[in-house]
Amino acid sequence: MEVIVPILVQLIAGGAGGNVIGQLIKSLNLGPTGNTIAGAVGGVAGTRLASLILWLSGLVGGATAAAATGAATGGL
Repeated sequence: MEVIVPILVQLIAGGAGGNVIGQLIKSLNLGPTGNTIAGAVGGVAGTRLASLILWLSGLVGGATAAAATGAATGGL
């Protein structure tokens, strides 16, 4: 359960971030489903990538930081 919750937060925040970016930048809009999938993948991948960067590793320790990172990188 301790592993699942952060991943779910990353998926949800990334999906939401993907939809926001898709609405703000029309050239990146993949439609609602595409934005959600791309954002969810970006949320998880972005958090994993941030944990590999030494000076960012402290930020991705908790679910709140994971959500922020996922939302920020979800639609990119």
